[in-house]
Amino acid sequence: MNSKEKKQKGAIFIYLLIFVAIFAMIMPAVVSNFVAKLLLLKLTIMREQAFQIAEAGIDYYQWHLIKFPDDYQDGTGQSGPYAHDYVDYDTQQTIGQFSLTITPPPYGGGAATIQSTGWTNDNPNIKRIVTATYGFPSLASYALLAHDWIYAWSTEAYSGPVHSDTGIRFEATTTSSVTSSVQTTYTTDCNQEYPERSCPTTSTKNAVWATGSNGSESSPYWSNPTTVADFAGVNTAFSDIQSNSQINLPLSNKLGYSLVFNGNGTVTVYKVLRTMNTGSRFPVIKALSGGTDTGLGYIIGGTDYASGICSNSSCNGCGSSGRCLQYTTAVPSEGLRIYVKENLWIDGTVKGRVTVAAADSSALNTNPNANGTASNLMPNIYISNNIRYSNGENGASGQAADTLGLMAQGNIIVTKNAPNTLYVDGALLAQHGFVAAPICYSGGSSHGGSVAPPTSAVYFYGSVILYGSWWFNFTNYCGSSFTDGYYNPFFKWDTNLLYYPPPFFPASSVSAGIQLEKWTSN
Repeated sequence: MNSKEKKQKGAIFIYLLIFVAIFAMIMPAVVSNFVAKLLLLKLTIMREQAFQIAEAGIDYYQWHLIKFPDDYQDGTGQSGPYAHDYVDYDTQQTIGQFSLTITPPPYGGGAATIQSTGWTNDNPNIKRIVTATYGFPSLASYALLAHDWIYAWSTEAYSGPVHSDTGIRFEATTTSSVTSSVQTTYTTDCNQEYPERSCPTTSTKNAVWATGSNGSESSPYWSNPTTVADFAGVNTAFSDIQSNSQINLPLSNKLGYSLVFNGNGTVTVYKVLRTMNTGSRFPVIKALSGGTDTGLGYIIGGTDYASGICSNSSCNGCGSSGRCLQYTTAVPSEGLRIYVKENLWIDGTVKGRVTVAAADSSALNTNPNANGTASNLMPNIYISNNIRYSNGENGASGQAADTLGLMAQGNIIVTKNAPNTLYVDGALLAQHGFVAAPICYSGGSSHGGSVAPPTSAVYFYGSVILYGSWWFNFTNYCGSSFTDGYYNPFFKWDTNLLYYPPPFFPASSVSAGIQLEKWTSN
């Protein structure tokens, strides 16, 4: 072998050594990376298996709630958690388990939370958690819901769905849906255009329509016909509140009751002795005479009371006082249900979960007349001042403290001399009547002048539900230049009311079944 061949073999050997060295350095990293990826793949598979088992736990309890909607103890009658084997469908072998932790809804209705933890028998330390919230949606699914006509003026604004079973003229602004249950409706050439039924029918319109710049019949927010609003559960809700009320006020033998929420988790109860004669309004109802109830079931309120509060709970010797103090009570942690069989005045700052119902059980099935005006046997709720949540616009967020339901069998009326800027927090329901501000008071508008001030505004945070009509600003009822009510109504839907309503507030439609509200996983 000559020297040249020896040099070539030596060079090859050197290259071989270099390759082996590089391979020796790289290969462990490659193998390690490959093994790591295999382990990651295995972990991913195990986590996915655990997730599917946890998900099966949620599916199981959804099925259980459909069959047993009031059972939050997995049929055991015992407190949880509740463990179940998970059987593979193909092999019929038990390959894992899921454990359920169930949080019932607040007393009086709401959403239940189900937490399911799943794992496999091969890898019990790898767990996945799925949390779902289920409930029956409440009737408070809209910023404004009416069975009758809605006329939304250009000075109104809505943040939340608006629905009418009859038809809507919508000149207002909105950021949400505007729907009606019918395909077409009618309109008129009358000056005020509302309520439509008071004028001769002149033309047919789409059920949701407008003439101004804020609306178009091709608006992406508008839809009709849609499902008819379900008021069927309202009677049951009144009965449930009466049966489950902590405060069931007896007949006052006066004009009704006043409830003042004090902002500290208490409410003060008064009997109403006198109200002010404030003249007429639409629809025309006989005014008070000498401070005496007309017997029509309507109390015309001014400031609502003559001056002074009498501390004598028997209401004897109270002179000209407008109210006599009964007592002050706390709002329990599980919520407060108040049932009153006659007219009711409400104001103050609400702290806690409260539902107030004004209804006469003997008139629960009384039908409204064609104008959506409640029978004179039905109690009304009167709002004479601001009604606010103590924590502001957090409503029932995350089942937080403050939520209010006002349920009147008749009407809900804002009284004369209520604040020029009025705030109302809560879910309002007028079962057979209207929700309205006063109109055509003698001596000028409801704010003390000849017309409603352009700065006047009412802010609703929650939901407004009514069978009859909606009246909050008016034109040409008392003369060509007269405008009354609130110039600027604003609606902001409290989305929390959908699944966390006030205690025993009616559900939207039990027949629709329990629905998923929220789904999260780790």
